[in-house]
Amino acid sequence: MEPVLRLGDSVFSRINTSADFTRLLKDNLPDSDSLIVKADWVGIEEGSAMNLETLRCIVDAAQGRVIVTEGHLLHRSMELEPKGLKFIADGEEVDWDWLINNNMGWRWLIRNPDWGWFIEGPHWKHIMKEEKHFLGKYGYLDFFKENGVEYVNATDEVWAGKVADERIVRETVESRFPPVFTDKLYGIVPARLFKYRGAPLISQSKRKDYQSFTMKNLFGLIPDPVRAWWHGGRTRQGTEARLDKSILDMNKIYGALFEVVGVFEAPHSDGSNPFTRDVGISAGIAQLDAILSRVTGYEQEKTAYISSGNSMFGFFDNGLLKKAESQLSGWFPAPKEKAFFSKA
Repeated sequence: MEPVLRLGDSVFSRINTSADFTRLLKDNLPDSDSLIVKADWVGIEEGSAMNLETLRCIVDAAQGRVIVTEGHLLHRSMELEPKGLKFIADGEEVDWDWLINNNMGWRWLIRNPDWGWFIEGPHWKHIMKEEKHFLGKYGYLDFFKENGVEYVNATDEVWAGKVADERIVRETVESRFPPVFTDKLYGIVPARLFKYRGAPLISQSKRKDYQSFTMKNLFGLIPDPVRAWWHGGRTRQGTEARLDKSILDMNKIYGALFEVVGVFEAPHSDGSNPFTRDVGISAGIAQLDAILSRVTGYEQEKTAYISSGNSMFGFFDNGLLKKAESQLSGWFPAPKEKAFFSKA
C-alpha cells in the first residue's frame, strides 16, 4: 500500500491489493458490533465485480455483523424482461423502459409521484424477481450466505410498511440538524435498519462519469425505483429543482441516526494490476465530497448539497481544497465506459 495522505478528516491512498484495502478500512472505521453498508449498484458496466471485491474487504475489516442495504432501481431491473412490464399512463400503453429512457416518462413520474399502481399490480413482485436475478448473477447471494451478511432492500421494507416510528426519527434528526425540506422522508427509514441505530453506516460509492460521490449515494435509500420526483423538473439555471434538497435531507436523516462514513473508490482499469484503485475515506462526507469534486474537475461551490453540508457533515475551506488539488492531482480517474443511466 502506498503512503496514506491525510487531508483534514479524510484519508486517501492508492491501493494495490485486497489486503491493503482491508487494512486501510480497519484503521479508519469506527469500532462496532454492527456495520451497515449502503451499496452503490447504479452502474453495472464495470462496477459490479469491483463492488463485490470492496464489500469483501469491508466484511473482512468489520468486527461484527454486516448489514448491506440498497433500494430498487428500475434500470437495474430489466434483464429478465428487457423493456420491463407494461402499464397504462395517460390512457396509453407504455412500459418501464418508457419511464427511464423517455423524457415524457420522466415528466409523467414528476406529475404522478405515487407508486401505488406499481405496488398493487404485478410490478413489485417482478422487480423483486429481477433483483434476485441481479444478486445471483453478480455473486452477491452466495457471498451474503457464506459470510452471514444481512441484506435489507429499503424499498421493499418501506412498501411493506415496516418502518421506524416517524416521530422518533423526526425528533432525532431535528435535535442535530435543521428540519428536512420534505417531511414524508421521516417515514421512510426501514425498521430493520433503525434497530441498529447509532452503528456506523458506510456510504460505499464508486467513481462515475458524472458528479456523484458519498452524499449522493444516500439518495438511493429513497424507496422509489425511479426517483424523478426527487430530482424535480429543470430550473431556468439548468439544475434539477429538488435534487440538492433531497440529497441533503437523506444525509440529515441517516447522519442523525447512524455514524456515517464515506468510502469512495476509483479503479485504474488501464493498469497492469486489475485491483489498483484510489480510495478516500472520511467521517466528514461533505468534506470528502468537496475534495473529490475539486480533484475530479467539478465545482463543489455550485453543488448546493455539498456547500450546505459544510460544517454539518465535515468542514472544508478553499485552503484545504487547494491542498487536495495539488496532492491528489491525477487521482480518481473517470471510468472509460459511460454509465448507462445517471439518474439514480
